[in-house]
Amino acid sequence: MPPININDYPAVKAHLDRFYPKLAKRADKGDTPYNLRNCVYMNEFFKQKIVYREISNAMDACLVDSDIMLNNKCYLITGEHLVFILSYLNSNLFTKIVLPQANITGGKGEGFLSAIPLIQPSPDVEEACMRYYEQRQQGIDIDQDIDKLFCSLYGLNEQETQYILE
Repeated sequence: MPPININDYPAVKAHLDRFYPKLAKRADKGDTPYNLRNCVYMNEFFKQKIVYREISNAMDACLVDSDIMLNNKCYLITGEHLVFILSYLNSNLFTKIVLPQANITGGKGEGFLSAIPLIQPSPDVEEACMRYYEQRQQGIDIDQDIDKLFCSLYGLNEQETQYILE
């Protein structure tokens, strides 16, 4: 993405000129002191992504198409296995066991997510999550099926699974 030519905006340039000595010293300047450097993760916004809000007692994550941009503060996840990750984030296992720890430690940001144990899905598990996701899109309630899947993946016993399913 090319930087904005400040000369195309004379009123903005005149305003910023008053701060030129400070602008020239900025570490984050781009081609000129008027430009910020290009954001290294800018292309991530143009990919399919999982999005979730910062403040909530529930994850309520959703999958957002690549052509959709968001204008409120939220977190996003891009990469592989998005439907599997989305299923895990919205599962009761995550809500009852993992999420309370985030609320205790003060948020659901990047540091929180990097500490979450996530199993690498097998092709069968990934296919099941995709099937559940498609069923959910059709309005079918598949929450218990997803919860059972993740309880099994994480080796929960019958009593632990019952707690998650309640």
